[in-house]
Amino acid sequence: MPLDPATLDDSDLLAAALVVGQEEVVFRELYRRYRRPLYTFVLRRVGDRVAAEDAVQESFVRLWRAAANFDANRGSVAALLFTIARNVTIDVQRRQARQPVVAAHSAAGWEPSVEAPQPEMALAVKVAMERLPAAHREVLDLAYWGDLTQPQIAEALRIPLGTVKSRVF
Repeated sequence: MPLDPATLDDSDLLAAALVVGQEEVVFRELYRRYRRPLYTFVLRRVGDRVAAEDAVQESFVRLWRAAANFDANRGSVAALLFTIARNVTIDVQRRQARQPVVAAHSAAGWEPSVEAPQPEMALAVKVAMERLPAAHREVLDLAYWGDLTQPQIAEALRIPLGTVKSRVF
């Protein structure tokens, strides 16, 4: 019986990945659901499009490897995927730190979007975000770029929901 991935929630979809012959369909659907927010989340952290694309692919590979151990009682698929992406991003940042010329060039390449109606505003927001403590920045990145809810952020970072709400405020 063919699987209709669009009708399943993330947890059921990941469980279906363990059924022989359904892996490709399942991961194609998960990729469709999460590629953009995940890419944006990673890109904001690494500042390099190619590295962000690679990190997204690696995140899905790691999700595939972790699928058999997924427990919906411990958190959502989205939280797991963004946690994996966060760890992959840390690995990318460490590699960039070992290549200071490449990392500096990528970091310096950020410009406000040409499509943005107010580039000055985009730059002001970037500067303001850089002034925030890393913990606050991380929560805001997950909320805005990761499109996660506050409970999902709490799950992903393994911190109390109240802490997430305080940092967002």
